[in-house]
Amino acid sequence: MKVTAVEVAAFSAGDALAHVGTRWAELARRHNPGRIAVPPEEMAVLRIATDDGAEGCCVDVLRRGRPDAVEALLRPLLEGEDPLLRERLWLRMADAGVPMGVLSLADVALWDLAGRVAGLPVWVLAGGCRKRVKVYATPHPDFGSPADYAEHALACKRRGYHGYKIHGCLSWDPVADEPVEPWTRSFPEQDLEICRAVRRAVGDDFPLMLDPAYVYDLDESLAVGRELEKLGFAWFESPMPERPETMGSYVTLCRELAIPVVAPECLPGSYARRAEWLRHGACDICRIDPHYGGITACLKAAAMCQAHGVRLELHSTASNQHNLQVLGATDEGTCTYLEDYDLDPEGELAYVGANFMVPDGPGRRYPFLRSPPAAIDADGCAVLPDEPGVAMLPDWDYIAANRKQGLA
Repeated sequence: MKVTAVEVAAFSAGDALAHVGTRWAELARRHNPGRIAVPPEEMAVLRIATDDGAEGCCVDVLRRGRPDAVEALLRPLLEGEDPLLRERLWLRMADAGVPMGVLSLADVALWDLAGRVAGLPVWVLAGGCRKRVKVYATPHPDFGSPADYAEHALACKRRGYHGYKIHGCLSWDPVADEPVEPWTRSFPEQDLEICRAVRRAVGDDFPLMLDPAYVYDLDESLAVGRELEKLGFAWFESPMPERPETMGSYVTLCRELAIPVVAPECLPGSYARRAEWLRHGACDICRIDPHYGGITACLKAAAMCQAHGVRLELHSTASNQHNLQVLGATDEGTCTYLEDYDLDPEGELAYVGANFMVPDGPGRRYPFLRSPPAAIDADGCAVLPDEPGVAMLPDWDYIAANRKQGLA
């Protein structure tokens, strides 16, 4: 079996929030007016085909480069190669300096291809460990008032979710009640007001987390972290900028606080950079997602954390199905949760990646997939799919009708 084609297409996923007709979605629209691209409107599909008719796909955000440039970069490295030799191809792409976002798309597509050839879901092909994963819910940043957060968190608890993570004020000034440039201002006191309101609403026995998304300095992080300890929060995630030069601040934070510090989330360098932070004590719980080396890198990071007795929590991405495949191949003690955005916890249906759902007959689904994503059951757990590959079969008619570039 040899790779004969590598093709990439960009397409519009539409305004996903426009299809979620709830007051929760309206809150997200009002306070997050297009300044933070969650969810992204532009997606991409990378397709790898072989000489014997097998193929694999990755549907995700195209973070680096135009589709034609990505194709030109990957073809010399993949065409003519055995697609089942994923580790060899991962190292070959990394050694060639392929941007990690592009490498990630190719790696997921190669895993999808291998799963389809074997007739197995990726989570089984990668080892297989569990069929259900606990899910915690989180709204978008700048979701509303403390009372809005509290009401939403309580609805998520009643829905069966296993925790709730707060994103605070990132692109909206809660004092002046006006937008600000994202990631330029911090509002620690207002973030804590939200945390206190949510804790009062859900009680003391429900896991809560705070993710300020890199906007605090060290003093603010220490002050907020100590208050979160009093509130019994489960973890404190990425409060300060994540760069090589800020690792020392994270070492201090981990040393001074009892609450677990989660990092680094969006730091370039794939699993190797996470190993460095672990070695220096710059995180208590590690963080990665498939955008930093694909499924292969996430599995390497999980094995690394398991060997050190440290948890790895996966960052929610535009294609949470990839995260779910990794989680199904790991144990709960190493990777406990799936993070999921849910703007309709009182609705009848819940799917992984609910922010991408659109109306579709009796159910709802991603508009660019041929089948619904994995469901979240009444116990707040995501059910691992049985379909071969990553269980994200593209709807080629939708993609053709909404194509921006590629796969002509």
